[in-house]
Amino acid sequence: MRHIKMKYIVLASVLAAYPVHLRSEDVREIHATPIEDARAIIAAARTEALLDTMFAQLVPVMESAFVGQLSTSAVGNSLLKEIDAKYPGGRDAFGKRFGQIITVGMRAKYPDILEATARKYVERLAPEDLRVARAFYESEAGARLLAAQPELQAQLQQVGQQLGSQVGADSADLLLDEAEKYLGEIK
Repeated sequence: MRHIKMKYIVLASVLAAYPVHLRSEDVREIHATPIEDARAIIAAARTEALLDTMFAQLVPVMESAFVGQLSTSAVGNSLLKEIDAKYPGGRDAFGKRFGQIITVGMRAKYPDILEATARKYVERLAPEDLRVARAFYESEAGARLLAAQPELQAQLQQVGQQLGSQVGADSADLLLDEAEKYLGEIK
């Protein structure tokens, strides 16, 4: 019995003397909190670039809606006439400038958006799920998936636009057919 204890003491002494080289990322992973894991997932998934893409697609709609909203009132129409006469480039340039301003404003809110996203991940997912998801995104397979996503998203966007155009045309045909019931033939 005494020899067994001595073996453990010797083994513990040898192991304690052996230098262990931990990288800072190893220590971080060992002690990562769920919010740190969520933030790492969001960063690995390039969520900021995804937001850029989303807002780049929304900004032209917002520009048009802004100018369109102004045209819905007498005061707004009066303003638009003045803008057309005096603002360099008229209402189109005015709308584009709105898009530039709102883009800067939204980009300034990215840290808040990303942090709110991380907090929602923590609320919705178990700590172990966050650890596993983070490990996946930091793995070679996760890196390949993330690298393929921009091309896949571009291809899927094209498919969505084609299908959306077809659905839009079909919907317009249906609505016009319905309107003809009330208005007679529409030319």
